[in-house]
Amino acid sequence: MENTDYDMNLNSYEYTYSYEDSTYSTPPLTTEGSKLKYLQIVVYCIIVIFGTFLNGFIIFRVCFLHNTAISIFFSNLATIHLLSSLFLSLNVISSWQNHHWSFGLILCKANSFLHFLNMFFTASIITVVAGYRFVKLMAPCFAQRCHSVGTISCSLVVIWMGSTMLSTPSLVIRDTTIHEDNEIVCKDNYALIALVPKVHETILLSRFFCGLAIPFLVTACCSGIILCRSGSSKMKSLQGYIIIRWVIIAYFLCWVPYQVVFILTYKTRKENKTLTTTWMPIVTVLSMANNVLTPAICIFMGDKKQKWMETAFNEKEEVGSQKVSEDQEL
Repeated sequence: MENTDYDMNLNSYEYTYSYEDSTYSTPPLTTEGSKLKYLQIVVYCIIVIFGTFLNGFIIFRVCFLHNTAISIFFSNLATIHLLSSLFLSLNVISSWQNHHWSFGLILCKANSFLHFLNMFFTASIITVVAGYRFVKLMAPCFAQRCHSVGTISCSLVVIWMGSTMLSTPSLVIRDTTIHEDNEIVCKDNYALIALVPKVHETILLSRFFCGLAIPFLVTACCSGIILCRSGSSKMKSLQGYIIIRWVIIAYFLCWVPYQVVFILTYKTRKENKTLTTTWMPIVTVLSMANNVLTPAICIFMGDKKQKWMETAFNEKEEVGSQKVSEDQEL
């Protein structure tokens, strides 16, 4: 059987296919590719600036002004978005240097690890939130007993551990490679774990199911049942419901294209200029834009006084025939 090594590069979008003694790689950037590179850098800078400011603002508001049990979810979500936005500055410098990676192997691995940790953690949060809202409607007494700082903290520990485990492959397969003219590229190197059978397929499937399919099914089913039981007109009138709904929608809008393009790139198993030079940079930027969209939704979709936490998590909200705490409403 022909030996095939398939190396993916998240940051430089360079894909190399080695078939025994031959290697085929992408050509240098064209004029259009150069324009796309500068556009990517500009968008990255915007994400770094606004992602840092907005998420830092949310962490400050939650920690010092709204220290409630449910706000722990938001502070943790803002924390991972903040870290991801800060690390994105490394990609800005790398892109400006034509994807030359000058920050060493450790930061190369950490950058990719944090990117997928951000995805898995956000997916886990919106899944837990949707599930909690469903349990609160079906069994409000049980949900009230679970609504405590201790229970939510334990849930977050499990989410952090699970997200870390799912992101661990990036620490293994991420590597730095020296190309022509001493250019160092940070990219995936599946040859490091070539002895593991179907490792590439396993990693892709874990990212697809845990980062997209399962969260989508859970949030869609739970939201549909909640709407049917409580009435769409009443739910749509609740500011908290609107905020959480758009947070979930923003996640899928940002990460679905990213997942789809990566799967398509793997399925083609051949050089695809459209995917590697055009769509891959676009979907990567779009996935990072979630770092800005989520805090922007939380802050600017509140009332005129910008009391978004009180609006989304008020202590006195009624859904259907049950008294539901907006401090728990997710």
